[in-house]
Order: sequence, then C-alpha cells, then structure tokens
Amino acid sequence: MRPWPVIAAAFLMFASAGALANAGGDSTPFPSASDRSAVEKIVSDFESAWNRHDMEDFAALFHDDAEWVHWRGGLWSGRPEIYEGHKAIHEAYYRNTTATVRGIEALHFLAPTIAYVRVRSDMAGDLRSPGETFRYRRTMLISKRDGKWLIIKGHNTRIVGPNDVDWKPSP
Repeated sequence: MRPWPVIAAAFLMFASAGALANAGGDSTPFPSASDRSAVEKIVSDFESAWNRHDMEDFAALFHDDAEWVHWRGGLWSGRPEIYEGHKAIHEAYYRNTTATVRGIEALHFLAPTIAYVRVRSDMAGDLRSPGETFRYRRTMLISKRDGKWLIIKGHNTRIVGPNDVDWKPSP
C-alpha cells in the first residue's frame, strides 16, 4: 500500500479537526474576549496571590493534576505538591518577596480550551539576596475545564546575563 493516501487522509482529519475547533460549530469567535480575559486574569491573580503570600489562593490557580517546574529545575506534581512547595518557600526565604509582572510576552490559543502564555516578571525581597531583583521568564499552559481556566503546566526560569535587562513587551 502506498503511504500517500494514508498521509492525505490524516492531513484532512487534522485540518477538519482544526476547522471544527476554531469554528466550534457556531459563530463564536476563537478565542472569545472572555476567554482571553480569563487567561490574562490568571497572570494577574498569580502575581497577587504571590505578593499576599497566600499559597491557598495561589494553588487554586492550578488544576488538581497540574505540574510546575520551578526555576531550579525541580518538579512539583499535583495541586497539593505545588501548594506545599510554595508554602514552604514563602514561610522561609520568600516571605518578604514581591513579584512584578512586567508583561505578557506571548499569548497563543492552541485550541479552544488550551492557551500558551509566556510572562516576564521580576522578584525582589529574597532573604538570601538582600537588595537584589531577579528577573524571570515563566511559561504556562492554561486549560479550560468545566468552564474554568486554570494552569495545567508551568515552568519558571531565572534570566541571567545580558537578557536580564533587554526585555521589551511585544507589540
């Protein structure tokens, strides 16, 4: 059997699935303004909960089965572990930190229920490094389940070197 008919059929299936996902079977624009707003709100709620050191509200931004890779490369799996990990550091050396979102570098809807977000932020107040401000780039996959947008996967990276000062928001 020649592979071309199989490849063509697979292409048509994926193309059709993309068109249906984009159209949603109705005239609703993709993404909707309310979906875009809900995803952007996750970014601001992340900063707010962090700055209040309210790790219960912080953990509530994640799905139960979420994963978070922190800036040192460790993996926290599930909302309880994400909560416990952040709670521990906020009771210790992050207890006086302030996070500042400098902007959303990228926001792409990969499907009607999946958004990719890349955020630039700063953090000051780490008790281990008095007077220093650290710069971060955070990526998140945010998914909509049962009508609610929450973080399903995330990764935070500390920026070092010349990239820590040359950030500009995307137009």
